[in-house]
Amino acid sequence: MTSWALAILMAVLLVATLATRPHMLMKPSFLVVLGWHVIIQWQAAVQAHEVAAFLPDPFPFLILAHGFPLFGLAGSVLFGQAAARRTWERFKVSAAVPRLVFDTRALTLLAIAIVAIVLLYLATVPVNRTGLVIIFTDPDNSTQAREDSLKLINSALIRYSFEIMASCLAPLAVVLLGQWFVFSYRSQRPIRGLAAIAGIIAAILAVSLTGARGYSTMIIATLLAAVLYARNFRIRILYLLTGALVVVLPSTILTVLREGLELNLDIFLNYLGTAVFERITKGPMDVGVFYVHYAQTHHFLGVGAIEKLANLLDVPVINAPNLIGLEYVGTGVASVHANVSFVFSYYCYFGIVAFPFCLAGLWLLDVALVVYARISSQMLLPVVASCAVASASFISADYTTTLLTHGFATVLLVGWGLDAVLRRRRRGTASRSFASVTTDLNPVASRTLASPVPGSL
Repeated sequence: MTSWALAILMAVLLVATLATRPHMLMKPSFLVVLGWHVIIQWQAAVQAHEVAAFLPDPFPFLILAHGFPLFGLAGSVLFGQAAARRTWERFKVSAAVPRLVFDTRALTLLAIAIVAIVLLYLATVPVNRTGLVIIFTDPDNSTQAREDSLKLINSALIRYSFEIMASCLAPLAVVLLGQWFVFSYRSQRPIRGLAAIAGIIAAILAVSLTGARGYSTMIIATLLAAVLYARNFRIRILYLLTGALVVVLPSTILTVLREGLELNLDIFLNYLGTAVFERITKGPMDVGVFYVHYAQTHHFLGVGAIEKLANLLDVPVINAPNLIGLEYVGTGVASVHANVSFVFSYYCYFGIVAFPFCLAGLWLLDVALVVYARISSQMLLPVVASCAVASASFISADYTTTLLTHGFATVLLVGWGLDAVLRRRRRGTASRSFASVTTDLNPVASRTLASPVPGSL
């Protein structure tokens, strides 16, 4: 009953917060809390009896599953309200401004970087050995092929460059392509619009080369997030549900093909409701329980589970995701990565004393608002949408992993850098181009429109 009461209390608090402070949707800390509530907290309530029977001491899990969002929301509401509100207002203002210019320089730079990384990757992993191709040619070995075609590559440069491309460069490029499509459509330039669509498809294929389902899902989710932010989350529920279905469409298809099954409607719907939906809504909490159980039945893993810190302190490195995966999941392959949220993993490493540091890490994510305030309107939507989707990884991955390889911090840095390129090109012309627009808008609008606003999605 305690879990249910806390989950219901959290739901009421979140609804009240969104009703009175919709600008909280600009804060990464709030997005993590919201996702945690939907994915972790409700599952913890539904499976409360099973978890209590499985864990030697369920009380720490109760603190992690329910205390993290409650305390996290409190801190998120207390700080950064003004900055979040200003960014929220920028999207409202941009909806009323004529779409006169679309600067393709940032998109061109991203496209060059993506193509270069894909060519570097294919020089190491031949096309016929990529996880994506193996799904079609040898589905029985697709799981191991997925590991071989990225995680087990010897070159750290290729591994990290591909991950940065898939989690940072491609999402930014896809939102810019979406803006370019809208701009081309409104400018009655169908050829450019078709080129934008082709670019989006190419980006989805590029991030799917390893056969992993998550990257393609992230790309489409970023597009959906861009639409929601561009419309200030005013969208019909039917369109929203359709968008959510499209987000999981590629991962569902890849799952069916990886099993070597014929793709038809019955099998698709079955896998959509089991393999994919359960993995998204149930998997993160289940793996969290495994980490807590391991710590309580074996020992805390300590600093050895954090590779960079272990190397710094000359401590033997422990591959915690592989250790937990082999212990509790076991798929028959040598390399299994049972990734989990940093809230659960840090408990497994250090115990409940890590809980306050997890909260501090959550609130530090709102430093992103500083970047939002300093980038121009064209890059604002791609950066905000990409960071919003990257925030979801904090629910299922370690903190530093999400910051770097899952794209949260890299999106902010790359977006800021690309915006600097755009600003140099537009310096001295933006004020003249939009002088007639900004004089009739409020002070927030005037600061917002220091550069031309592209077509929103």
